[in-house]
Amino acid sequence: MTHRRILFVAMFSALVFGAFGVVEAALGIFRYGTVARLFERHPYVNGSYVENNNFDRGHWSHEAKSMPIRNVFRYRKGAGVLRGFLLGESAAQGFPYNSNQAFGKMIEAALASSGRYEKVELVNVAASAISSYAMRDIARRLDEYEPDFLIIYAGNNEYYGTISESTGGSHASRTLYLELRNLKVLELAFDAASGQLFRPTGGGEELMAARFADKRFPANVTVDDRVARNFVANVDAIVSQYADRIPVVLVEPVANLIDMPPFAGEDDARYSAVIEPYANALHSKDVEKARGVHDKSRALLGPTRNATLHYLDGLYAALVDPNGPFEEELATARDLDLAPFRPRSAELKALRNYALDKSKTLPKLHFVPLHDVLASRTQPDLFGRRMFVDHVHFNQAGHRMVAEILAKKTSEALGFDDAQKAKVQQFFSDPRTPTDAVHCLPFYRLFANYQIGSLSKVPPYSTMTLKFQLDKTEVDEALKEIGPELASVIYDKTQDLAFPAVVNFYMQRDEFKKAHEMLIAENFAFPGMYTSHRNLARFCAKFADLIDQAEAHYRLAYLFSGKDPEVHQEMVEFLAQNNRKEALLQ
Repeated sequence: MTHRRILFVAMFSALVFGAFGVVEAALGIFRYGTVARLFERHPYVNGSYVENNNFDRGHWSHEAKSMPIRNVFRYRKGAGVLRGFLLGESAAQGFPYNSNQAFGKMIEAALASSGRYEKVELVNVAASAISSYAMRDIARRLDEYEPDFLIIYAGNNEYYGTISESTGGSHASRTLYLELRNLKVLELAFDAASGQLFRPTGGGEELMAARFADKRFPANVTVDDRVARNFVANVDAIVSQYADRIPVVLVEPVANLIDMPPFAGEDDARYSAVIEPYANALHSKDVEKARGVHDKSRALLGPTRNATLHYLDGLYAALVDPNGPFEEELATARDLDLAPFRPRSAELKALRNYALDKSKTLPKLHFVPLHDVLASRTQPDLFGRRMFVDHVHFNQAGHRMVAEILAKKTSEALGFDDAQKAKVQQFFSDPRTPTDAVHCLPFYRLFANYQIGSLSKVPPYSTMTLKFQLDKTEVDEALKEIGPELASVIYDKTQDLAFPAVVNFYMQRDEFKKAHEMLIAENFAFPGMYTSHRNLARFCAKFADLIDQAEAHYRLAYLFSGKDPEVHQEMVEFLAQNNRKEALLQ
């Protein structure tokens, strides 16, 4: 009887798993759901990987959108090619700039300037609104793309990112969820289910901020330590997978402490009678006026857990003594912020302790205490508008600073000799060089800041007790470079509509070099977008000395378009007009 029961259970189990396998195979054949690869071999651009836009459905429940392709690279890496990957969230992605116009590509250009390699690739796989769980899932798939090094810059989204403290579950259940998402049968079940525990709708920096605008996390030792442990566990999974073979540069995240008020303070309404005059006095920069409010009103309240008051105390300390330890109060304000969109001290301390301990047994792990490195530059106002556009995202000056520090550390980790390291450092001697290298023209800097301005009008920014004030320095500089006439042309346009308007503006005035620079910048930002190649082709076709480039871009436009008939016809007409009929046979 026992043997029959065992046989029955075995046969039943085989049938269940067999049926499961058949359904899984069928779903794969019909290409249901997410392709669990970061990059796919392009069907027409031979030898090239392009981003798999559908991959993000594993982390978000929204339908995958056709996003511009920012990464294109060869799947047969040559002997003289150095290939690294940049992991992280929106700050590493480059938000609000295009990914290829941020510190990742600046590092790439700096390393290339050493002359050590035929080509350097730093592929940006960071994404907005994700947490370290999603980053861990991304990182474990990188081996097949032959990485020579990794850079990790993360830690801002551990409370609010997709698959994080805000979405519930334990560390084990979150990691299990990501594993299960690789099975198409279970992906079908997830898609059919009504529950959204792990898959909040939407994606991207704006939607993440709005989605969790009312979600609060008061400072709590138990919760904060748990978040810190989970974050370090996810980082450790990446480090353990790679750092025994290749250099892994692990970077401590930094945040805007000076010019970013807390998103929400405990009992802000209760303290409003003190907060408002205190903030006004500090804004006036009048020391005596500020001291009067502090001594007569703020001091009477005594110690509080209100983040907004601690923030103002920090500004007061900085006003009274710019060289004093005012940053401690500002860090306390960050930690007490009820909406922790910036990493708290518990997380930063845990990351630092982990890195220092782990690097003892893994010499290829290289930790960058970014706060200390930046603080050593003796600029007390550095952790403010000097390098940030908002709470954690860098302006172009910030991207240059971070790129310089990380390029130096990466060159050391890769064993550059002194002459090569000197060339990497020389790359940053002129601040225009890294910005020019990533083609971050005034147009892009302008609209990046406009995007932050739009974001500040919605929760949680719009509900802040002390409103976030957008710094206009970069905007004013960009408008000055653009000029008032062109600024008036693009004033009321979205970026998508403003771009062709700017190109046409330059073409009509025979400023062909500027028009060309705009088109090159677009193509650099999105090298896998067929329209960027077609636009360049159309421009180059107008000039006899650029005909070869026009042909090359037409071919790429045709291939990246999926061999669109309309693009093909335009290419054929160009080849015929330029007596290149033989090229049609190639």
